[in-house]
Amino acid sequence: MEKFDNGVYGNYDNFVDNDLTATNSKNRNNIGCKKLKKLTLRHCKSLTDETLKHIVYYAFDRIEHLDLTRCTGISDNGFRFWKQPQQRAGSFNNLETLILSECVFLTDDTIFSLTTCCPVLKYLNLSFCFSITDASLEVICLGLPLLEKLDVSFCGRAVSNASLLSISMHLRNLQKIWLKGCLRVTRSGVDSLLGGFAPLTFVDISQCRNAHMYQNGIMAERFQTTVPGGKKALIKIEENGGRVVEVII
Repeated sequence: MEKFDNGVYGNYDNFVDNDLTATNSKNRNNIGCKKLKKLTLRHCKSLTDETLKHIVYYAFDRIEHLDLTRCTGISDNGFRFWKQPQQRAGSFNNLETLILSECVFLTDDTIFSLTTCCPVLKYLNLSFCFSITDASLEVICLGLPLLEKLDVSFCGRAVSNASLLSISMHLRNLQKIWLKGCLRVTRSGVDSLLGGFAPLTFVDISQCRNAHMYQNGIMAERFQTTVPGGKKALIKIEENGGRVVEVII
């Protein structure tokens, strides 16, 4: 296995749990890379829930960035280790970025676990996590108040007008949100986002085919793009000090 200078591993189909730690050590302080802050394990399909157990036990106090894109071998059971005090020595007080894109087997249970142990999370990517529901977004709104960026693209069941209203009310540090391909979203939900308390500067509603109409099929006024036929609109918001929001349509 190749070792990179920055301590990051990734894109290894044969990279397995035992490569991460030597589990027979009695002293967690003697295990692992002491300066490891960023860990990328994209497309490592051989990893299992034991990986998550090792991370929470040996690296909870130093990991700042964790990318598990398309690690389809992990499940809700692995993240249960993160919320159980007997399995960990503390919370992930430095973890600011967590990418779980295309981890298709994760459900609301995983989100419930994350909100109990990742108090400073600023960027959460759940794109293509098909199995989560509205309940996940409700818990995120209440449990991850420091979020600045949230990607829930193609999470069809999880994103509705009601969940967008909740986001607009509770996530008061949120600057960027990706809603690409969320078909339950209508213009009512988009209006809630733009008019709420979240200080948004970027919203992606591309491939949201219902985002340009209200309930009952009533068409909304089209966003004026920066160039004719373009995909980007700039919306000026007067409330909360005023700001300009870039909307990708």
